[in-house]
Amino acid sequence: MNKSETVVSFLNSNMKEGEPYSYQEILKWGKDNKIKEGTLTSVLTKIKGTGAIVHNEVTGLRTKVSLITFKAIREYDREHYKQTGNDNGVTQKVCNKVKALRSAKFNVDEVSNILKLDSQVVEDIVECKYNIHEYNGLFRKNNNNTNEPFLQSLEGLKDAVNTTIIAFREYGL
Repeated sequence: MNKSETVVSFLNSNMKEGEPYSYQEILKWGKDNKIKEGTLTSVLTKIKGTGAIVHNEVTGLRTKVSLITFKAIREYDREHYKQTGNDNGVTQKVCNKVKALRSAKFNVDEVSNILKLDSQVVEDIVECKYNIHEYNGLFRKNNNNTNEPFLQSLEGLKDAVNTTIIAFREYGL
């Protein structure tokens, strides 16, 4: 049984449908089952997404409204979360090939030619010590930088919405 299945199991065992529970109470169940808070929060978010638990944003209480199933969580996960790696075909096997060629004293251009990779990709693989996880982190970091203007416009929109909400509250709307 993996960690998500463990969370599903103890939530189904401890939560009665229609009864609200505090996050602290649910967190205690997680600690009793040796589940870290981050894992528990992640699974709770996915369960909320499936509709099996509702979260009252005002009180913070969570209420089970239907049976929680691991299958529903997996389906929600597939539909709503994309695993971000890289989109240029770099895998650990490619990293290993680059490492082998570089160890055999091939330069970046020669490795690039042999493996049909862009020389910048080869340099990035070398910079990440031939580790796919580090490479994917670098890939995401480099690609996130191109979204900076868009993210700034979202921040401006968020500020405008917050200002509007405050104004509505002040006027009792």
